[in-house]
Amino acid sequence: MNHCRSIRLAISVLPVLLSSCAMFGDSRPGVAKVEDLVSRVERVHVETELARDAAAAAVRELRALTAPGFRGDAAGSYRAVSAAAEASRQHAIQLRESVSAMQIAAQPVFDQWAAQVDAIGNASVRARSEDRLRRARERYTAIDSNLRPALDEFDALNCDVRDLLLFLSVDFNSASVATIQTELANLDGSVARLDARLGRSLVAAQGYLEVAARRGDEALATPAR
Repeated sequence: MNHCRSIRLAISVLPVLLSSCAMFGDSRPGVAKVEDLVSRVERVHVETELARDAAAAAVRELRALTAPGFRGDAAGSYRAVSAAAEASRQHAIQLRESVSAMQIAAQPVFDQWAAQVDAIGNASVRARSEDRLRRARERYTAIDSNLRPALDEFDALNCDVRDLLLFLSVDFNSASVATIQTELANLDGSVARLDARLGRSLVAAQGYLEVAARRGDEALATPAR
């Protein structure tokens, strides 16, 4: 089996394993569930920033290694690119894990919120709660809808970097580099698209945190790296 595919398959099992933990119910009060979700979104925000930087660094190092005017230490530079590629792969795994944890934390919050909306007798208060629930769902969905495809794009980018490094591992010369110019150019486009999608995810996560932070914790709504 292709190494990159096997990694994606193994990681894809994580949400199923995590969700099985929720099958036995969640008796925590609503405020605890909200706090848990906020902390998960904060973690996603941080991991997204780190992943974005790592992906850009891996491609930047590879492009430097394959630049027309390269005159450096080939072996040392290759090791540096390999290290950057491995860091990018690890950050992709960490980001996927943090997103899975966020998704698991979100369901109890929105389920309980919806149930409590239904229990509100005052029509005016119920309408306001319904509106805030709808807006909160939209803010959360904006994070999730950007990150789901970004995770697959990130894995694909890392696999492409890995493949190019394998290609160059024993055949690194001007002629071999000339044959992969199309793939290198495609890599530039891939990292640009990933950067844009992760950027939108960061904006969405920050927007959620600014509104969802518990009263008294608003100053903590900006995650620290």
